[in-house]
Amino acid sequence: MELYCDNNGAIALAKEPRSHQRSKHILRRFHLIREIIDRGDVEICKVHTDDNIADPLMKPLTHQKHDRHTESLGIRYVSDWS
Repeated sequence: MELYCDNNGAIALAKEPRSHQRSKHILRRFHLIREIIDRGDVEICKVHTDDNIADPLMKPLTHQKHDRHTESLGIRYVSDWS
């Protein structure tokens, strides 16, 4: 299964087999993703933030980016239905 992510830090933490000073506060149980990746059950893929269609659901966007993403999801304004 492919897991798409636009956060380079999250991708690095998921793929890195050892802990660092900055990640020592993360509870051990959350490192399960590393084991899943090592087994090959999940592959983390980088997706550019401009191509991440989940962005309108996660963070505020400019009007232009929001419109482009909602269009790619097939969401339309009610006034456009006529």
